[in-house]
Amino acid sequence: MLTSGRRAVAETVTSAAAIAGESVGIAVREAVLKDVLLSPELRAAYAELVSARQRGKAQLETARAETAALRSLANGAKLLDEHPALAKLRLVQSLPTGSSLTVKVDE
Repeated sequence: MLTSGRRAVAETVTSAAAIAGESVGIAVREAVLKDVLLSPELRAAYAELVSARQRGKAQLETARAETAALRSLANGAKLLDEHPALAKLRLVQSLPTGSSLTVKVDE
């Protein structure tokens, strides 16, 4: 953004200098802008713009991660719903080491 603006300003300055130089016999071929200093207000606004873009990207990535986690949980819930034995197996796996489990079997 700043680079393209710098080129446009350089072209405008070159054109104006060429016109002014003709009246005194000087041919201006090119004006080059080397350093551009922005006012503190413009620098602050540009910094805020960059910061807002970065925050937006971070929020988008967070939303994508949350969506992936929810999708994974939904898939897991569907599996447990369709296969109750998996839920029982998962319960047994989650018990701390050394725990005892009593299973009641209905006949």
